[in-house]
Amino acid sequence: MYFRFHVPLCLSIALVLLSNNGSSQQCVEVLETDLAYPKREMRGVFLTTVYNLNWPTSINADPSVQKMELIQILDNLKNNGYNSVFFQVRTECDALYKSNIEPWSRWLTGMQGLAPKDEWDPLAFIIDECHKRSLELHAWLNPYRAKTNSTLYSYSPDHISNKSPNWLITAANNAKLQVLNPGLPQVRDHIYSVVKDIVDRYDVDGIHMDDYFYPDGGMKPSPDHQDAQEHLLYNPKGLSLENWRRDNVNQMVSGVYQLIQSTNQTLKKSIVFGISPFGIWKSGTPAGIVGNASYFALFCDPLAWLEQGTVDYLAPQLYWKSGGSQDYIKLSQWWNDQVLSFGKQLYISQAYYRMGEANFGSALEIQNQIELNRSANMSATYGSIAYNYSDIKNNDQNINIALTAKQFRFPAFPKSFDQHDDLCCEAPKNVNVVNNMLNWETPVAADDGDLPIKYVVYSFAEDENPTDFENDGKHVISITSNLYFDVSTYSGYKFVVSSLDKNNNENGQFDMSVQTINQKNLYSEQIEIQPNPCTERLVISSNNSNLDIISIQVVSLEGRIMWHGKYEKEQAQNIILETDGYPKGVYFLSLSLSGGNVFNRKIIKM
Repeated sequence: MYFRFHVPLCLSIALVLLSNNGSSQQCVEVLETDLAYPKREMRGVFLTTVYNLNWPTSINADPSVQKMELIQILDNLKNNGYNSVFFQVRTECDALYKSNIEPWSRWLTGMQGLAPKDEWDPLAFIIDECHKRSLELHAWLNPYRAKTNSTLYSYSPDHISNKSPNWLITAANNAKLQVLNPGLPQVRDHIYSVVKDIVDRYDVDGIHMDDYFYPDGGMKPSPDHQDAQEHLLYNPKGLSLENWRRDNVNQMVSGVYQLIQSTNQTLKKSIVFGISPFGIWKSGTPAGIVGNASYFALFCDPLAWLEQGTVDYLAPQLYWKSGGSQDYIKLSQWWNDQVLSFGKQLYISQAYYRMGEANFGSALEIQNQIELNRSANMSATYGSIAYNYSDIKNNDQNINIALTAKQFRFPAFPKSFDQHDDLCCEAPKNVNVVNNMLNWETPVAADDGDLPIKYVVYSFAEDENPTDFENDGKHVISITSNLYFDVSTYSGYKFVVSSLDKNNNENGQFDMSVQTINQKNLYSEQIEIQPNPCTERLVISSNNSNLDIISIQVVSLEGRIMWHGKYEKEQAQNIILETDGYPKGVYFLSLSLSGGNVFNRKIIKM
C-alpha cells in the first residue's frame, strides 16, 4: 500500500517516553471518522486449491518450493493492502492438512491419500506465516462435495466414497459430481468431526463455507428423487421435501456454529464462522432481480441462519456488475438490510475474476463496489472478499495499482465481533523512538487473559491532536505483529501505537504520543533512484563523488529485510539492483552512507 506522506529523512530523533498504566475495560467502537477510508474493514482473498487454481501451481514440486510460493502469495497480499486469507483446506472430503479423518488432497501431492514429503502441513505453515504478517487465516471448507469428477480421478481407500458409499448422492444434472447426502444424521456428525478437529488443533481465525450445499439444480423431482428414503426415515417434523432439505442444511450450520462456540469457550479462542451463499436468495427479491436462487436450487436459506443466530457473518457471492437483472447495487443493499436486522456482519464476495469481461467491466467496477460497500446506508457491511487470488497475482486490469492508490491506500483490520469478546486488551507499554525505529513493549494480559496479537501504528502531523483522529483510517500507517516499526521516512510526525487482541478489540492511548524531529534530508538531491515504480531493476546513482554508499537494504513494510548488500567505494556511484524476484508491492530502500548517515526512499515494485 502507498504511504500518503512524502517527507524527508529524519537524521536525529527526539524521544518522548510515555508510560502506559490502565486496567482492562470494555471496548466501545466509535463510528469511523471518514467512511471513504475505514480502519475497520475485512479485506479478504479466496486462495483456491481445488484444480490447483491458485496454489500449489505444481503438485510435483518439493515442499520447499510450495512453501516459498505461499510466502510469495502472502507477501503480495500484504503489500497490496489485504488483511485476511480464506485458504481452501477441504475441497472434496479431503485435507490440505494432517488429518486422521480424511485423506490428503490430490491437489497437494497429485494422488489422493498420498502424504507430502516430510508430511509437512500446509495449514499449520500458512497460519504461522499469515500471523507473522498480521494477516488473518480462515480455513475454507466445502461441506458436502465429495467427488469433483468421479470418472476422471481415483479416490483413496480411506476416502468417504469408499468407506461409506451409501452416504453419497449423485447430481441429476452432472453424473460426475457426487456430494454427501445432507439428509443423513451421520453425514452431519462427520462434518462436525472435521470442523472440530480443525478448530481444536489449529490457530485459525475463522471457519468458512462456500455455496456447495445440495447440487445446484441437481436433485431429481419426486417420486424418484435421490433422497426419498431419507426423507421418510429422518423427518420427525413432517416437513415437505424442499423444506426438509433446507432444514437439513440449517441443522448442519447450527451444529458447526455451536461446536465452534464451545471450542472458543473451552480453549479461549475467538474463531468466527461464516458462509458465502449464492448471491440471489429468491428470484424477484429484491424487486427487479432475476436469476438462479439459492433457496430453490441449492436448498439453503441464509435468512434462516440469521434468524437462528448460527453464523457470525455472511459473504454472499455478488459476482455481477451494477445495473441489470443481477444488479450489484440492489442486491448488496438487500443483503445489508437483512444482516443488519439480526445484528450480524456482512462481507461481500466480489468477482475479481470477471474483470475485463464485456458484461462486467474493468477494475473500476470493483473500486466502485468497494466504495458502495462503505456508504452510510450499508451500515452492516464491513468489507469484502476477492475471488480469487489469480487476478491479484497477475494484477489483472491493474487492480493492485488502482486499489493501493485509493481504496486500499491505508491499512485496515477486520471489525471485532461483539458477541465473542468486548473486553479490551491492554495498550502497548513504553512506546518510544530510538535510531529511526519506533519501539514498544508487550503489556500485561487483560482481565480475560488476552494479550495483543498485533499492533496498529498511527502517524499525525505536528499540529494535529491524535485524540481528534483516533477513528480516522487515513492516519493508520501499519498493522504489524512486530514490536517495532521503521519511522525514518516520517520526519516531524507524532506516533501512537494501539493493541489488537484475537477478536480485533483495540486499545491505545491517543492522548500520549512520541514525536520525531523535523530535519531536512541533506542527500535528497544527490542520490537518484530510477525507475520508480520499477519492474525488473533499479539504478541507484550519485552525483557526489565524495558520497560513499556503504551498504543497501531492501525492507518490507513489516520491517523484514528482503535483501542486503555491501559495496566498495569504486562501486558506489552507479549500482544496479535486480528486483525481478520481489513480489509486487511497496518497499523501503535504505542506503547506509559514509559518516554513519542513512538515506531512505520508498520504492514500488510493479
